[in-house]
Amino acid sequence: AALTTAENYVGNIARSVERKCPGAQVGPVRSLALAGRPPVRVTIDCPVLAETGKRETFVLEATAGTFDMLVKQVAFRGPHTPADMAWASRFLDALTYCAGGTTLGACTREPAPQRKLAAPTAL
Repeated sequence: AALTTAENYVGNIARSVERKCPGAQVGPVRSLALAGRPPVRVTIDCPVLAETGKRETFVLEATAGTFDMLVKQVAFRGPHTPADMAWASRFLDALTYCAGGTTLGACTREPAPQRKLAAPTAL
């Protein structure tokens, strides 16, 4: 069987949310660049998620590996601001996947001291 692409994976997630959440809005799928692999990122907003009765918005990024799909996500339950969405994008940008023994880029650095990203603004 053929492996799925990141675009197909994100499309499947988006269709699933649209079925479970009437009125869901799926943003454009953005192609990015990551160490020779083409990840994609999408924002999906559900006005009222049936399971919680609350608004849920999430930013999902998927990267197809050789035999797997690497996924990272930030979700907001309830209201959020444009600053929250900018924080989500910065947070996802800051996450790095490193395979054991990797000798490229951020994976070769000494572990950085723990630092906190500024948390989203509470409403």
